[in-house]
Amino acid sequence: MAKQHETGHSRNLANMELLITLCTAIGAKYNPGNTAIKLPALQTALTAAKESSEKVMAKKTVLLKMINDREERFRGLPSISTRVLNLLIASGASTNTVADCKFFVRKLNGRRAINSKATATELTEAKTISVSQLSFDSKVQHFSGLIATLEQADNYQPNESELKITKLKQILVDAVNATTAVNEAQAAYYKARDNRSKVMYDEPNCLIELAKMVKAYLKAAFGVKSDEYSQVSGLPFRPVG
Repeated sequence: MAKQHETGHSRNLANMELLITLCTAIGAKYNPGNTAIKLPALQTALTAAKESSEKVMAKKTVLLKMINDREERFRGLPSISTRVLNLLIASGASTNTVADCKFFVRKLNGRRAINSKATATELTEAKTISVSQLSFDSKVQHFSGLIATLEQADNYQPNESELKITKLKQILVDAVNATTAVNEAQAAYYKARDNRSKVMYDEPNCLIELAKMVKAYLKAAFGVKSDEYSQVSGLPFRPVG
């Protein structure tokens, strides 16, 4: 779906560029009274639409990178949590403490873990991102709970540096920061999409409305059977959701 949407935006931009080219070829006879559809104004509108579309793609690229970076940060949590649990058991910790840690480890090793790279699939709907966000937020909570439990276990005194509580806390900070980066990139991406929608589809003089007005002017100025109008009558301009 996302790929079809991007194709729709690109097609509207390409058709607008062709429309302007055809109107330019008419020469001085193309002389609408509405300043919004004079050639300089049309070119300005096309440039703004192109820039808004390019910004969406740029923000999407950043978002996908942040999502993949977060994947890398979270991928090791199940493994490290399992090692922590086994070391805790080996330390002779109480049954209750071990049970508490097992709960968090079981959650971190859950089958619903997100493990597919964002670039491997199309970034489609906001719902997809939201579901992923909930999964990662839950992982942060479970890993934080695991650390809190370990801090209360006097027997947990690892010699392995990667299993020490200070290292686990740094892993948690990195995970939280990665999630924050995704949230910020997501907000910027949505903002860019909203701006593109305004420029191309929503505002009174948006791109497709200007195209409709140009067609109407050519139909009125040269007639429905004229070459000037027939060249542009079949150019489609459609809103893209």
